[in-house]
Amino acid sequence: MTVRPRVATPLAMLLLGLIGPVVYVSPTSLAAVVPLAGLALLAACPRDQLLADWLTPAWVLGLVAAAALVTAPTALDAGWAWQRSARLIAELLAASLLIATLPRFGEPGLRAIALGFGVGAAFALLDLALAGALSGWARSHPDPHSIRISYSRGAVAHALMLVPLGVMMARRGAWGVALALALPGLGAVAVLTSLSAQVAILAAAVVLVLVLAVPATVWVVAAMPLVALALAPQIPYDPSGPLGCAVAASKPSALHRLHIWDFVATRVGERPWLGHGIEASRSLPGGKAVIDLKTCGPQAEVIARGEQVPLHPHNAALQVWLELGAVGVIAVAIALVLAGRRVVALVVRDRWAGAAGAALAASALSAALISYGLWQNWWLMILALVAAVHATIARPSLTRQSAAP
Repeated sequence: MTVRPRVATPLAMLLLGLIGPVVYVSPTSLAAVVPLAGLALLAACPRDQLLADWLTPAWVLGLVAAAALVTAPTALDAGWAWQRSARLIAELLAASLLIATLPRFGEPGLRAIALGFGVGAAFALLDLALAGALSGWARSHPDPHSIRISYSRGAVAHALMLVPLGVMMARRGAWGVALALALPGLGAVAVLTSLSAQVAILAAAVVLVLVLAVPATVWVVAAMPLVALALAPQIPYDPSGPLGCAVAASKPSALHRLHIWDFVATRVGERPWLGHGIEASRSLPGGKAVIDLKTCGPQAEVIARGEQVPLHPHNAALQVWLELGAVGVIAVAIALVLAGRRVVALVVRDRWAGAAGAALAASALSAALISYGLWQNWWLMILALVAAVHATIARPSLTRQSAAP
């Protein structure tokens, strides 16, 4: 019988519950909170066959770290690439620990995460209602616009969890937890007007309904990340085309994304096999050039300006191609194939849990393809949380209970 330290379980609950508030208030602090949560879970959970459970995500994520190391010698900045690859190894080890341990903690862990996100969103909404009175002391620019931007990362992370985790909590009778997750989250997404968060919620809701109605559509969900990865450099982004013209007037940030993706796609071919090196996007030649974002038509107007590549491509698939080349694409593809198999297998065992898991995968994919840098440590920790929550939803003890009438 495993003897657990008395403090381990409440500490694990506390740290899991802190993920939501931290990602709203100070996202970069997740680089400390998530590894600590993994260690607390390690102390709190039974460790029978834990090594086997940990080795699977560890070696899969290790392939991605290995790709970064292999491409480092030929990177635009080899010294930085070596340094960033070494840090990536530590981050992926922390991610694999959370993925291995959260399922052993089970439903209490999911409840803590859900409630934590609800608290984080409620704090953000209250702070916005008070014009930043709760957080103004910590901000150099406490104006409403900058406050909204600062909370947007929390809203996106919340959006990934909102539909699938809310459904699982409601399915298990925890309606209070489901509402505590969903209502503040929907309010935060609406007030912050984050396109990434809105797209993530929409993708999750559509996939949930589709998989519940036609379980075979889960194969499409499982294949979509691979398709997106394979086709990313070949897509005609064309910011002056119909899509660019459609978004120019209403969403300048979306037009900026098209400019970024179009530029990055043309640079992929320069180093197709080993790429430019991990996080080379921030130092890509020509990337700091300032471009005009214009409306279409004979009387085109400049509606905004921005850098050609502001730190990263805002598209995980393009970033892998650009920075790690075909070597990185193969490593990521292997990880996606294994993840897709798990998504499909869960639907076979329990339709509701499987639909929630597919919705979680869809929301993560949609956000990863339009926002944030893949190697941002806080975003890596959120993606690790997505994988850990899916693994927990797939736990046989949870699926059996959720399938019960």
